[in-house]
Amino acid sequence: MLAINVHAQDLVFKYSASNNKTISIYQDSDTLIYKFGKEKPKPEIEIKRKLHNLGHAFNAEIIR
Repeated sequence: MLAINVHAQDLVFKYSASNNKTISIYQDSDTLIYKFGKEKPKPEIEIKRKLHNLGHAFNAEIIR
């Protein structure tokens, strides 16, 4: 049996700094994922927050 766990993450924002590190924000359903650091193999920081925890003004801009 083959099982694959795939998470569809839509890129919302990405900035590449001069030190070869990136700041990225992805949306996966009702979760925003903030990533900082070099992209491979893993970012230095990864923070996940539910949209309902971020405030109504922010939610209105992301969900259209």
